[in-house]
Amino acid sequence: MSLDFVRLAPRIDQLLEFLQEDAGRREERLGAAARLVAGWDSERFAHALANARNVNWLVARPEEPPATHRRAPDLPTPYAALATDGSSIDVDRFAAAACYVVNIGYAWLDYATARVELDAEAELEFAEQHLLSCDAQNASKETAMTGNLLDAYRTAREMLRLGELAECHAGPTPIVALLDGQLVLWGLKEAELSSQARDVIFESGVMLALDGLRQVAASAPLVLGSYVSRPGGREVTNALRLLACPRPAGPDCRDCPRRAGGERPCDDVAAGTDADLFAQFLAPGERSAVFSRTSVVSDLAHADSRYAAAGHGLRFFYVRLPGGEVARVETTEWVAASAAALDMLHAAILDQCERGGGYPVVLQEAHEQAVIDAQARRAFGLLLGRQLEQRGSLPVPAGKAWSKRRRAI
Repeated sequence: MSLDFVRLAPRIDQLLEFLQEDAGRREERLGAAARLVAGWDSERFAHALANARNVNWLVARPEEPPATHRRAPDLPTPYAALATDGSSIDVDRFAAAACYVVNIGYAWLDYATARVELDAEAELEFAEQHLLSCDAQNASKETAMTGNLLDAYRTAREMLRLGELAECHAGPTPIVALLDGQLVLWGLKEAELSSQARDVIFESGVMLALDGLRQVAASAPLVLGSYVSRPGGREVTNALRLLACPRPAGPDCRDCPRRAGGERPCDDVAAGTDADLFAQFLAPGERSAVFSRTSVVSDLAHADSRYAAAGHGLRFFYVRLPGGEVARVETTEWVAASAAALDMLHAAILDQCERGGGYPVVLQEAHEQAVIDAQARRAFGLLLGRQLEQRGSLPVPAGKAWSKRRRAI
């Protein structure tokens, strides 16, 4: 055993003491935050947002009074739930060959006909044009399809598959199409991507998928949502920080008392995530107001602006499940523009979570189809190695990889 629990034990005790001491402060701050939401001052917020300087937060902009909490509407019966999810095996420089695998699973649960479809499609890519994407303007600019880029590509494939399935199943039965996690792709520095990578992920990927889903929704009853369990978003809390700033001219984080060793005044209304905030006043089954997102920092807002420019601007709300968890539901502006579509999404999320024991059952089933577990990953590596060995193409093994399989002492 390499982890020394004896040395960690005192720090664990200190952690528990800290949590106990912090509980009271958190309760006070959450109460202050809830009061700001209840007495929301739209003019003051608009002034603070317009005059904010040196503020690096993403901020929620309410599309309806932020203290709104709506009960779950009646669920249209019957309806169908559709979801896709993905898993991947990343490029491994110690593997027998450079390649990656993307596995896209899907689930179709039609409660009108009691029909269930569960399946997955796997892709194996290995040619250089799939491992390295190049730039049209600068041939030396390459982007490796690995890490965050492969994750983004997998998300694009999930969304494209969702659009294909939605079009295939479109009909009179209302469809709720769900994705897992955030709807907007984050974590990619687009300026560092080659033009080919941007096209594969955005123009020919995510944007094409959203365009297709919007087209289906225009002619058939379909709503799109993305479900975030245990969300860590703080955009609404950040909006309250702007309101709590005492500077009459507007927030300026370079003029904060913290620079002189003091405390940030805005910390008085920030005691956790948005989910912690909405847990204060959402009853089980209720959803919050709908929010969009903005930022005074252009590079933070760039990902959102790309979606908005294509008519797929981000909208989100929080919903409290009967078990107590506050989840985040993200969707597009064309879904949120319809009160009936929002009601359908709200009701279906609650129904799916009830059927799935606290998590949408259709997402759970799609995940089960997509997941590549540790055993499957090892089996893929062994199969690839054996096939190469039989053909006499097995490369010289890396010393580091070999050393991890044996004890030298």
